[in-house]
Amino acid sequence: MNDDKQTAESGESTDSRLPRRSFLGAAGAAVCGSLIAGNVASAPYGGSRHAIPGRIQAEDYDTDGAGVAYNDATAGNSGGAYRSDDVDIEAGGSGHNVGWTQGGEWLNYSATTASGGTYEVTARVASGGGGGTFILQEDQVDKATFDVPDTGGWQSWTTMTQQVDLQGGDHTIAVYFDTAGVNLDWLEFSQVGGGSGGSSLSPGTYRLTNVNSGKVLEVAGGSGSTANGDNVQQWSWNGGTWQQWDVQENGDGTYRLLNVNSGKALDVANVSTQAGANVHQWDYVGGANQHWRIESNGDGTYQLLADHSGLALDVSGGGTADGTNVQQWTPNGLDP
Repeated sequence: MNDDKQTAESGESTDSRLPRRSFLGAAGAAVCGSLIAGNVASAPYGGSRHAIPGRIQAEDYDTDGAGVAYNDATAGNSGGAYRSDDVDIEAGGSGHNVGWTQGGEWLNYSATTASGGTYEVTARVASGGGGGTFILQEDQVDKATFDVPDTGGWQSWTTMTQQVDLQGGDHTIAVYFDTAGVNLDWLEFSQVGGGSGGSSLSPGTYRLTNVNSGKVLEVAGGSGSTANGDNVQQWSWNGGTWQQWDVQENGDGTYRLLNVNSGKALDVANVSTQAGANVHQWDYVGGANQHWRIESNGDGTYQLLADHSGLALDVSGGGTADGTNVQQWTPNGLDP
């Protein structure tokens, strides 16, 4: 976070865990000790429920305001970005992130889970104040506790993964902050074992075809391009080994993509977290800028997300021509 004044002190009373068991009721909810009668189910942000498997951006919590969609300890949006209620959001992370968190605060997300089963939940988090703790819930039931370490800064991001069992159908996913000291960028859900709609992909050699252009990801220059920093672009498929990628598991839900011709890894240049940063090939050194999350779109296509930034592999400007550059960009659901 940019605000170094954020504190890791929770300010949480000894009984602050009690209300969190009751803030999701469909017919009524106890929030801070007072009963809210009637239907308090909140509406999804943007009008559509979040899809699981898939990614939930922290700032895309439900609508309908305080005590229904969220609880925040302070008035106003301390970050001044994205939304105009009391949840504190700043420009950061993979676009925006929730920050200035305090113990006892919570956020609700209306979601639809494609099928019940075991899921890996990956949280992208940061802390510059000694770390903190938050709890993931489904319909008021605790599913996982994330103990976030001090990452060295409010915009120094890392990912943490846990397995949870989720029910199929419409449910409310919630994040409850047990303490202060956590910045949250997103939550990503993938079904263990690659069940329906999951993002699991079998290791092997692939050609990566852009849905919008029909062209494939290649190392520019063909068979002679084996140096660190050689650029990647899109081009019509010609069967060359420089257009083929060896997809290998890293054991943490991410993959490395090694060009068959050069043996080098698909790499975000200079470990940049900025949208528009270039993507090229480089010797594999195990960096998070060389690790990719492969997330199903639910229709047989996938998006590739850089693990260090959360940004998507993207054809610049949605171009369709041979030689159009490839970069990382904020995920927007568009074919490029």
